[in-house]
Amino acid sequence: MNNYLTLSQACVIDKATIVGIFDLDNCTYNRRAARFINSAEPLDTDGKLPQSFIVCDTQTYLSGLTTENITKRFQTNATK
Repeated sequence: MNNYLTLSQACVIDKATIVGIFDLDNCTYNRRAARFINSAEPLDTDGKLPQSFIVCDTQTYLSGLTTENITKRFQTNATK
């Protein structure tokens, strides 16, 4: 079983550290979520227009991938 999730060529994270995967468009409408994203100083994983953010134990990541795409990668890797 693969314990890592590839977000981009330059960013691979340990699945065990993931707290949540969130859609950026939906969360920015919520004032608390927008404050969290701004204060978390997220790392940009691929330099593309961010569509989602991934909260881990010690770091938050912005990703150009959709939450659906990330979830598929997470599930696909878990079954291999």
